[in-house]
Amino acid sequence: MSSGHDEQLPRKRQRTDEREEGSSGKQELQRDKVVWYEDGNIVVRAGPGCAGEGAVYGFKCHQSILASRSKVFETMLQLPNSGGPAVDGIPTVDFPDPWEDVRDFLRMMYGALEIPPERRAQNSVSAIAGALRLAAKYDVPDMAQQLRRRLAYDYPNWFFDWVEVEDERYMLSHHRAEEQMLEDYPEMYFDINLCTPEPASVVRLVQDIRAGTALRAAWYELSRSYVHGRLPFKNPDTFPPPENWVERREADLALLEPRDMKRLLLGRERLRDMARRAISTIRVDGHFAEGGRPPCKSCKEQPEACLRRFMSSEDFWDLATDPMGGLLQLRREVKRYVCDQCKFSANDAIMSACLDIWESLVEIFELRDLGIELYIDPV
Repeated sequence: MSSGHDEQLPRKRQRTDEREEGSSGKQELQRDKVVWYEDGNIVVRAGPGCAGEGAVYGFKCHQSILASRSKVFETMLQLPNSGGPAVDGIPTVDFPDPWEDVRDFLRMMYGALEIPPERRAQNSVSAIAGALRLAAKYDVPDMAQQLRRRLAYDYPNWFFDWVEVEDERYMLSHHRAEEQMLEDYPEMYFDINLCTPEPASVVRLVQDIRAGTALRAAWYELSRSYVHGRLPFKNPDTFPPPENWVERREADLALLEPRDMKRLLLGRERLRDMARRAISTIRVDGHFAEGGRPPCKSCKEQPEACLRRFMSSEDFWDLATDPMGGLLQLRREVKRYVCDQCKFSANDAIMSACLDIWESLVEIFELRDLGIELYIDPV
């Protein structure tokens, strides 16, 4: 492998990427399997080897496409000696960014980035994070706007959009529980958070790119994912012992700035207080109702029976760390706790309590102190 030309490369087996040494013979170029166009006239290089030792990743692109998408690229490509050694006589340009981000950014530019269609899929945010950061850095507004819309699709700013996402998550958890656990342990607790993006990384991304419309949902997701220990089966006496309990994932708190860690700890305490107040608004006169229809005769005779059933159930304990999720679960299963005549006023009271919590999240986590516009995403 003394030369850097393609025709001299051995081809023993199919590879996910192609490798060659640069003309200096010291750096190994790993060609991207997607962004490597034979008619390209510029090779973008990224990776630790561009500045020192290590691998170098190459992406064969078109100067006209890069320059047309960004004024930054247009200027960069006009600078002399902006890259390393030529590849097959084609000039190169080096990007100082993480090579994974460059890969996702260029694949997005060419319409080849794979993004999961499901809301809050485990890798839906990580799939767009690198492209989003570089779209903001290199001023590619159309790409940034498209990816911000996807982020807002997963983490909406408006309450009823967020409820829609939660209902989808609930249905997904039941579907996956049936697939994975129903046969052996029909009452096992299934944690949907195991199938969603890592919450601390989402908060960092949202704040880095100043995506204000996703702040509220991202911070709430972080607050309810930060749980220590293990969660039991719904019927722990019936099923296997504690060593087989289901692990609920904790957030990767090392990703947070110290001030954000403080914001999280104080915010969770405020959230608990808000949850207690939310319950009290539902229990007006011992029943669901503020401003709703009066309770029926049977509920007057047993004014707190409905909520007593809820508070003795496992769903009630979600209110400690996930007050809105717990209340939405009560709303879904309201027939278990409330008679048919009262279920509509109960639903109104529950949704009103959830909305109060949602509107208070800005103050609970002191989001205005971040200096980010909460209702408009700058592009």
